[in-house]
Amino acid sequence: MAEETKSNGGSSIRVVVSRWSKAYKILLAACLFSMVIGTGTSIFFFVKWYQAEQRYGETKREDTKSKQKFEFLKRDYETMLREQSIIRDVNAHIVNLKDPTGNSTSYARIYWNRFSGEVFIDVIFLPVPPLGKEYRVWVFDSGVSSDIGTFKLTFDNRLQSLYSVIGAESWVVSLEPEGGSKELMKENIVLRSEKN
Repeated sequence: MAEETKSNGGSSIRVVVSRWSKAYKILLAACLFSMVIGTGTSIFFFVKWYQAEQRYGETKREDTKSKQKFEFLKRDYETMLREQSIIRDVNAHIVNLKDPTGNSTSYARIYWNRFSGEVFIDVIFLPVPPLGKEYRVWVFDSGVSSDIGTFKLTFDNRLQSLYSVIGAESWVVSLEPEGGSKELMKENIVLRSEKN
């Protein structure tokens, strides 16, 4: 330990300069260095954790999208199988519907199971109906027309179910005001079944 004496106007102050003060400075510097390293390490791991969390969120969103696509494809596949079974049924009677005037390429096909009475329409080509109008299917049996339902033009052109039919001689599609009419008007006919 080193001692130093200073005089100040007759009074002397004794100052003890120790090596310990130097050690405190080194210890304080080491603490500050440790704090900086600890803070830097914490920031580094926080950034890595945040990036991992972002990647996990993206992966989860992609997984959700993949599941939705799979469900859509599954439903689409099941619908196609169902339609194929309707079309390939040996009891299905196929009725072709064309423009009776021959002025357009409008075309549709009816699949009618004579035993179960089920009726499905497959719209090959029809123009989009004007606002306030809808397509309606009629069946003639013993000269009497019966309304068996409406159908929409859909983007996927799937078979659409209509009301069951027990007996039919001919089929007609008409363009009617929404809500339909009680009787079929000849001027509203857009498609008619071909003669058997």
